[in-house]
Amino acid sequence: MSVPLKAFLLVIKNFTRGKNKRDDSNSKQYGHYGWRDTENAREVYLDALHRHFMAYSTGTTIDSDSKLSHMVGVACNALILLDLEEAEKEVNEVQDGEHPGDDRPPTGTNFDSAYYRIRQRVLGPAAD
Repeated sequence: MSVPLKAFLLVIKNFTRGKNKRDDSNSKQYGHYGWRDTENAREVYLDALHRHFMAYSTGTTIDSDSKLSHMVGVACNALILLDLEEAEKEVNEVQDGEHPGDDRPPTGTNFDSAYYRIRQRVLGPAAD
């Protein structure tokens, strides 16, 4: 199985952009799953995805804000939209009497344990 590791690292870099800066003006652009609390989140992030895609498709490859490829912005916004979709499914499951729990790893969670937990959820117990 091949995974575009460099692309994922760029996505992670964008999600955590500003985290270690002294200047908090750009710190933690998304916060801890903060997009889930954004009003009209689906429209906001779909618009952002479209903006990044249009910029890239018209020849502007680098985003002036992040200094990364606009395709990184497309990927981040696509992942946010997917997360919003999955979170909405969980809300509906809870309303239907199921209790899947919150999949947000606690702040400061070790990446390996978060990865393992997500892998288990997506691929099931046979993943190990």
